[in-house]
This record gives sequence, C-alpha cells and structure tokens, in this order.
Amino acid sequence: VGAAGALLALSAAVMPAQAGGPLPYDLITPPPNVNIAIVYNEVTTGNSFYTAGGTKVGNTSVVTDVPIMRFVHTFGQVFGAQWGVQIIAPDVNFIGNTKVGGASLSNNGGFAEPQLSAFIYPYSNPTQDAYLNFTYFFSPAVGAYNRNVSLNASSNSVVNNLPADRALQIHRPHRSGGSGHRLPALLFPSADRRLRRPELRTDHRRQGLSLLADRQFRHRQS
Repeated sequence: VGAAGALLALSAAVMPAQAGGPLPYDLITPPPNVNIAIVYNEVTTGNSFYTAGGTKVGNTSVVTDVPIMRFVHTFGQVFGAQWGVQIIAPDVNFIGNTKVGGASLSNNGGFAEPQLSAFIYPYSNPTQDAYLNFTYFFSPAVGAYNRNVSLNASSNSVVNNLPADRALQIHRPHRSGGSGHRLPALLFPSADRRLRRPELRTDHRRQGLSLLADRQFRHRQS
C-alpha cells in the first residue's frame, strides 16, 4: 500500500478507551501542506467467542468486510517537526450468518465511531526507516449502535486518548510486503448481552488506494 499520512497507533480500531486506526505505522512521514485520501479494505474472520465467565464457545462464525476511509491533512513544520490532522471512518459490513455456539445472532452494521486525530513527528529518518510519532485520538459516540441486537459496528462510547504505550516507540516499517499488523474486530456486543468480543483471525486480503489531492507522493513497501 503506498501513501503518506499519519502513523496510527492501533490497539483496536474503535474499541472503547483505546486509540486506533486501520493500519498502524504503515506510512512514512508525509510532506507538509498536502491532502491525502486513502481507502483500506479489511476482511476479518472470528471463529471463537467467550462468555462473561471466560468460557470459550465453539461453532462460532463472525465475518466482516470493513472498508475504511481515511483523510489526512498536513501543515508546515513546527520546530522542524511535521504535524497534521486526520479523520478515519470504518464501515462495518457483516457477511453471512453470524452465529455463536451454533445460535444465530442479530447484528447491526454501519459506520463505527469516526476517529478524529492529530499527530506530530518529533523525529523522522526515512533513510533508516525510523520514526518517532505522537498521536492523539478522539472519537464521539455517533456510530451505528442498536442496543436491541447482539453485535454492533459501534461501541456507543466516547474515546479520548493519547496512546502513550505506542507514542514513544521508534518504528521500522516491515519490508516483507505488508505492515505486519492486523485489524481486530469492529464488533461490540450490546450492553445487555453477556458476551465478549470474539477472537479473530485476520484474513489479510487488504487493499489500499491512495489519492493525493495536492501532489503525488507515493511510497512503496518493497
């Protein structure tokens, strides 16, 4: 996937009280004063589920197709550090029969909470593929949520987070043809359901398309 943009700290794409985004640290430091539009697509498959008591439930199938729209705008440097803002909007689509323990579950697809983010690169060394990045995320509780169904695209919660656990790491992008990171489930059991998020095995059929409005700026991972 080629493009420039904010490097994301993904714990779970829109999990409550966690920062996130589609693909963490997948892009090089963007140049100043550009607009970048990126479309990702992630297919995820879950084949196990856990009850509130920690019991694993088999005969489970949760499959989602998640297009993710991302827009990045960068500004001029501040004390030599590149910075910018971005918005990320995942659209969760359930595929096939969603079931846990053989029992079909209702689901509610649609847009998850949008992620509003600001980022800055205090350190960037493209020749060494080394970057230091601070990223702030805020997500309002405006995603698709219906408390009367079992699984929702949205968590119906507000996320206000600076991911300190990842903000201070210098990341070297993978050179093996992919970012090496996975997108966890964008699935949230309703508040009145005693179910946890499923364990997911990510099917890495991810596609990316980058469109640069101000200038062409592509980066290919070899």
